[in-house]
Amino acid sequence: GPMFRYERPQKGRFRQFHQFGIELLGVQEATADVEVISFMDLALKEFGLERVELQLSSVGCQSCRPAYKKILQSELEKIKDQLPQEFLPRIQTNPQRVFDLKDEKAQKATTHLPVLLDHLCQDCKNHFEQVQEGLKQLNIEFVINPRIVRGLDYYNKTAFEFISSDLGSQSTVCGGGRYDKLVEEFGGPVVPAVGFGMGLERFVLILQAKNFQVPTFHDVSIIYADPQSEAKAFLLAHELRKKGFVVDIDLQKKNIKNQFKRADKLGSLAGIILGETEIRTKKVTLKDLKNQQQTSVDFENIEIEIKKILKRNEA
Repeated sequence: GPMFRYERPQKGRFRQFHQFGIELLGVQEATADVEVISFMDLALKEFGLERVELQLSSVGCQSCRPAYKKILQSELEKIKDQLPQEFLPRIQTNPQRVFDLKDEKAQKATTHLPVLLDHLCQDCKNHFEQVQEGLKQLNIEFVINPRIVRGLDYYNKTAFEFISSDLGSQSTVCGGGRYDKLVEEFGGPVVPAVGFGMGLERFVLILQAKNFQVPTFHDVSIIYADPQSEAKAFLLAHELRKKGFVVDIDLQKKNIKNQFKRADKLGSLAGIILGETEIRTKKVTLKDLKNQQQTSVDFENIEIEIKKILKRNEA
């Protein structure tokens, strides 16, 4: 469903937007983090996005963050004249957001600041090392970015982002991490959790920049020649779908030529032609839409013959 953001939208972001995400609940081990990250890595590769970089960090936990927060606040007080005026109240509330600043002067002033990765407690440090080791075992490349921050306190330990340069400048495709305190903060039990979110509108912009073509996957198109065969065609489509085939059938009563055009556009591999002759003889004309070969098939043998066509074209 739709979601809404409060802050000023950036490129590819809107006040109302749609988000795809995955939540893995109930597992505190680092293997859960690796599982979630590896899923997104595979999904992006499936879409042909090669210029995507996985950036990895840790945002610590309630044990190690308070001490680091005091250290960072002390350092920020020394350079606050070089920071944007609107950021200054955050020095007391959420000083880590200084690493989010886009102002060039501020970025230059903050290069020397201490980072949380150097102040992790032993538990967070061990978890972060296990995540890295798990990703290496899966041959998933990543870079450590200690300046990744999260604006909400319920985040802990792993934080990651997939960054793309396909929109001209670096742009976050999706971001995620671990949030073991979230369920508890909403009044529930202690439930460890890790996941990510991806804005679909921005993702579509990246796909458009790559000229990505949505893959077609229809197995069968049913083409019927006249109103008398329409009911039989719809019944056949229903029966084939129950058997697991992806079946398309024209709902607008187009002529045969246009139905074949539709089948070609959808990338259907097999075409089933139904007309007066087929109804009378209790057979269908089955056509391999890739090599244009066709044959007459008994109704009871349709499933077997379709599978032959699919297997032939998959090879």
